[in-house]
Amino acid sequence: MEIFSIINLAMSEDAPTIPSSVRELIGLWPSRRALSGAIGVSESRVHKWAQAGTIPARYHKCLIDAARSLGFVEVTADLVVALHSAPAVTFSDVRERVA
Repeated sequence: MEIFSIINLAMSEDAPTIPSSVRELIGLWPSRRALSGAIGVSESRVHKWAQAGTIPARYHKCLIDAARSLGFVEVTADLVVALHSAPAVTFSDVRERVA
């Protein structure tokens, strides 16, 4: 799905909520136990992912498949990668850190 398609989807009135963080992505499931069962990992592992704000890449495909099976069509590989991308560092960010 192209970025413009995602933006158009997000702007429509009946649009699903698109997660803006790994924690929100995990929160799509009714419980962390439900997510852990859907992808075959322990519940404590899912808790650690939520705390760390990251999910190891080897689980991305099964996470996407599990989300799709529940009707979360907005969960795509592009979205998962974007949620794991570090924000760009700008010159003003560096200047604030030095000051």
